[in-house]
Amino acid sequence: MLSGSFIDLVPAGRTFVALAFVIRITEGFGAAAYITASSTIIMSEFPKNIGLVLVARTCSFIDLVPAGKTFVALAFVIRITEGFGAAAYITASSTIIMSEFPKNIGLVLSSLKTSFSVGMIVGPTVGGFLYDLGGYTTPFVVCGGLGLSSTLVTLFIIPKTGIRTRLSHSGPTNLRHFWSGPMVYLYGLAIFGSYACAGFNTATMEPHLRQFHLSTTILGLVFMIPGLFNCAVVPVWGKLCDWKVNTKLLTSIGALFVLLYLLLVGPAPFMPFDTKLWLVILSMAFFGVGIGGASICAFMATLQYTLSRGFQPSIATNGLISSMFTLSQSIGSFTGPALGGMLLQHVGYKWGTMVLFSFEAVVASVLIGFYIRDTLCPEHGQMAPRILEPDSDVGSSTSSKESMRCDSRTISYEVEQKQQYGSCCSDGPTPYRDRVASIDTRPVQ
Repeated sequence: MLSGSFIDLVPAGRTFVALAFVIRITEGFGAAAYITASSTIIMSEFPKNIGLVLVARTCSFIDLVPAGKTFVALAFVIRITEGFGAAAYITASSTIIMSEFPKNIGLVLSSLKTSFSVGMIVGPTVGGFLYDLGGYTTPFVVCGGLGLSSTLVTLFIIPKTGIRTRLSHSGPTNLRHFWSGPMVYLYGLAIFGSYACAGFNTATMEPHLRQFHLSTTILGLVFMIPGLFNCAVVPVWGKLCDWKVNTKLLTSIGALFVLLYLLLVGPAPFMPFDTKLWLVILSMAFFGVGIGGASICAFMATLQYTLSRGFQPSIATNGLISSMFTLSQSIGSFTGPALGGMLLQHVGYKWGTMVLFSFEAVVASVLIGFYIRDTLCPEHGQMAPRILEPDSDVGSSTSSKESMRCDSRTISYEVEQKQQYGSCCSDGPTPYRDRVASIDTRPVQ
């Protein structure tokens, strides 16, 4: 958007600009740092507000710095600071939304991601307009002002009473236990792969389209296709999750759409036809559809899987899952452009897409394998959280009764919360009501 004027200020030219964009991996490390904070402090409002302030402040005064090494050093500091701020804000926003809308997490989160996609679509256009209107400083002043204004607005809009009430019910959250689950890494790889493909597309699509000699306007419209389809389809993915459609299946379908994109956009070297503009447009549409499913559905699958391992449905748990998503997204967004530039230079565009195709194919195959296993072997699909053992164990002995005895108010709260959180995108039965209804809560005689 502003790379022309930006390059004039730095001695390293386009190499520095590329590195400045790549440095956004610090957003992922910011999210990793927030994981620890969310599992101990659990105060979502603070990281949200401080994140907005950091992002807003990074839009200030950069144009007042003299060109040369000073500008380069400060640009890196600003980029790193913005990464931490964005990580804190995005993660906290997702955490608050999950806590405020526990019955419609999929739909509400997909709406949040739709807003993100809209911002990515209109950002370059609005930035270019502001640059033409007032020069290099204007876009940063406007964005910084909007960021600070948003901070003030959210201080009054975001509800606090409900969150603080639920904090009293939040059980301890073990960070090591969360990351010890193998499926967390599989879902993280699904999210990583989709955003790595997005970064690859951003870095390599323009050179790939040069053969069609498109005008700047048409070129911009082609780049908008994934965002437009993502905005249109991602609420559908979220609603499917809320309708209890198996999230492994949904994530696999999203990954298959991404595979279609990688197969056709080149096209693949083994395809018997050459590159066509309509084929590129079709593949970009497939990518817009797939990235929503591969990311949102993987997010919801992680939530369901985490609750199945005994984590309490609390703000602390929501913060862990949101941070995992931001971490995977950020590392994918960093890896994609860097890998894309290297592959484009050494093996060409078509073979470069095959590298990502291989990765996505492995992830999709593993997800489909787990889905088939859970379908054929239902006992593997019963991943719902177990707060008590089956009825047969309750009546087996007095010691079993005593070991499973707990406060009836705690049972009621946990059942209510698990029905809210554990009902969406279930990978198997959730037999809470039957189990809890059969528990004898009378004092032992």
